[in-house]
Amino acid sequence: MAPIVILAGFSTAGKSRFLETCGSFAKCIDTDSEIAARSGFGHIYDISMTNGREKALEIISKSEEQVLELLSEPVDKPRLVAAGPFLMTRAGWDAFFNAQKPYVVHLYMNEEAVYNGLMKRREQQKAELDQDNPNFGSWDKDVTTALEDGRYVEVSKEKAFENIRGHLSRATGLYDKYQSCRYDAMELRRNHSLKQELIDLIRSKLA
Repeated sequence: MAPIVILAGFSTAGKSRFLETCGSFAKCIDTDSEIAARSGFGHIYDISMTNGREKALEIISKSEEQVLELLSEPVDKPRLVAAGPFLMTRAGWDAFFNAQKPYVVHLYMNEEAVYNGLMKRREQQKAELDQDNPNFGSWDKDVTTALEDGRYVEVSKEKAFENIRGHLSRATGLYDKYQSCRYDAMELRRNHSLKQELIDLIRSKLA
């Protein structure tokens, strides 16, 4: 059975960047991209923009279960997977984990780092997506946005921090439970030696 490494962490932790860095020695799978492709969209945000939040959550949840089935199939080539932040909550995760025994790298972020990452991403979305679409911002509902009068508006920083703490308490408990190792995502961006250490570790686990 070929080895598999899972990059786990909250949104904007930098999982996809490691796929780009490590793509030469493994089959790389970004679960968000896989879900978008399976649903006929170019990006996972397009699912929400087209279908609205509730329907999008159904599609994403079901698609992540299908991705776990895909990851459970025997393959010959090592795989490096950037996991959606709530992949570990989906039906089939435990069966996949127990059968495949992946090496799980937890890219940890505190609430301030998550907030800054989400707000930076939101500025990019404003430039790239249709802000007039009533579903714009729906994917961050109850995190950095709230639904008011049929549109998604940004909440205060204090409220966003409160929301993020709630989501982190849910997600980080799972990351901690399944992790094989843990790295501070922000420190990886500042410290080239630490980043190279993790790249070398990933490469060794995929060998």
